[in-house]
Amino acid sequence: TNRPLLLVVGDYYIFAETDKNMEVQRLVREFSINSAGDLDQYLKLHPEYDDRYQDMQLNYLPTSTAYALKDLMPLLAGAGARTRLVMASALTPAMLKSADVIYIGYLSGMGMLSDLVFSGSRFDVGESFDVLIDRTTGKRYVSQAAMPVPGEQMYHDFGYFATFAGPSGNQIMIIAGTRDVAVMHTAETITRKDSLQQLSTRIVNSRSFDALYDVYAIDGINLNGTLLL
Repeated sequence: TNRPLLLVVGDYYIFAETDKNMEVQRLVREFSINSAGDLDQYLKLHPEYDDRYQDMQLNYLPTSTAYALKDLMPLLAGAGARTRLVMASALTPAMLKSADVIYIGYLSGMGMLSDLVFSGSRFDVGESFDVLIDRTTGKRYVSQAAMPVPGEQMYHDFGYFATFAGPSGNQIMIIAGTRDVAVMHTAETITRKDSLQQLSTRIVNSRSFDALYDVYAIDGINLNGTLLL
């Protein structure tokens, strides 16, 4: 394709909480506040926080994004001139129509991509982005990364890979996971020849499918993973 290539990374907005002297005490990640505009709207509705919450023009990325980019970037060397990196928070509908898109990050960080992805996916998000529900069977896949089982060092995380046609015939690809080890495993898996061959034996349409990986981890290291669906 000659379309531009957008490499979209899932980012998160954070703001400062200050004391009565306007000194920053801590940085806050509030799930319902995802931009400076959201913060401004929140303060209009909750004026009691107006002198405590302050926009610092700060966003953060999960550490797994760096590892995933390390795996992916060598494969994109040939597309260097037409590749642009953009934060998910800065993505616009016009961008989604004009370019091929590769998303890297948490399932919770997709922003406007989320509705597009899950409207055609076999999976739906549960009560949080740590829970995926198989629409076909009703089975729930719950990441243990945030709440490990007491007494067990090994835990499960879930990686998600999807590719499908975008709104203008462009191609959209999602390299994601519930948490860090899942994102890293998904990126490793879809950039290795042997893993891609395994995947290709189980898909019918190579331009439109999604896949779920069960990832085994310990101390933040992805040990192994299994292609579930």
